[in-house]
Amino acid sequence: MLTVVQNDLNRPTPGQLVEAFAAVPGLSAADARWAARYSRGIIVENVPDEDGRALVDALARLGLEAAAIAPAEIPGLPPAKRCNYLECGAQALVFRDALQRGTAVPWDQVALVAVGAVGVLKEHIIKQVEDVRLSNQFVERKRVVDRTERRPGTRNLLELHFRPAGTRLQLDEETMLFTSLGARRQPQRRDNFIIMVRDLTTQATQAALNRGAAAMAEGAVDPDSYLNLLTFEREMRWLLWWTSARKT
Repeated sequence: MLTVVQNDLNRPTPGQLVEAFAAVPGLSAADARWAARYSRGIIVENVPDEDGRALVDALARLGLEAAAIAPAEIPGLPPAKRCNYLECGAQALVFRDALQRGTAVPWDQVALVAVGAVGVLKEHIIKQVEDVRLSNQFVERKRVVDRTERRPGTRNLLELHFRPAGTRLQLDEETMLFTSLGARRQPQRRDNFIIMVRDLTTQATQAALNRGAAAMAEGAVDPDSYLNLLTFEREMRWLLWWTSARKT
């Protein structure tokens, strides 16, 4: 079995993927639609060898660089450690866990900075009025109750991956503490989030940046959108593989 991945930063368009998949008898239009929504560097995973190689050839005919690799070369990500505090020091990045224990990581050990507006289901509290009948008194009353509904939304996530592989931090703009910014701290969370991301990308000069982090480093104020956590993680998996492959 093989996994087909991009071999450069040029992301195939949905139309190119549909055309390339149509040239491979073992792949379907449904496979192409799925790849168009979720690919983000990893185009398709765990396909028969002949289909994987045929897809690489089909993409090459469209001017797109791809590679067919063993699935083990692009493993899943480790579980994310959630934290809410970062401090960008001159020599190291400091983060704190839930017990406020600090850990310093030298900047050259930061392998990846990733930012994204990730699609999630958010919980909302809805107040509803309902009737209450007290049968023994033949009295009807009304009361207000809270109902929880899950609605589609987005969360601005920041992820950091460290060398050696195995440590992965995830931070959410909504819960981050920005006290380390000192006098630069702004009233709005979004402004503080932007400052933090730009500090990270300035200091972690050897780190790979996903599209969202690269865009914010260059002046964008909104991170790239990701359909869900799956697409966000697929791009990170691919970037970690791609940067490692370029060094070998």
